[in-house]
Amino acid sequence: MKPLLAILVALPVLLAFGAGSHGMSRNDVSHALLAQMNGSSAGHITKRVGCRLASHASTNGTVRYACVLTGARASQHAFVTVNGTTWRAEFAPLQG
Repeated sequence: MKPLLAILVALPVLLAFGAGSHGMSRNDVSHALLAQMNGSSAGHITKRVGCRLASHASTNGTVRYACVLTGARASQHAFVTVNGTTWRAEFAPLQG
């Protein structure tokens, strides 16, 4: 009975370490941005999000993506910094 209890106690810890080792892919970032932009009370404001890799993982494990958010009225450019499964976006209007 004790070995079974030990396995049940250790399982959440093992899953937490396994889940934290994955970073967000380009598609994950695109979907997360699209969901955030269209998930507000403003409704469906972004038609499409396209991201590309801007820089590879640095020594601290962060990856940067450059994304273009295309909306009905305008487009925005965003740099997204991903660290593991968390992300932060910095928005700027496209010049054109």
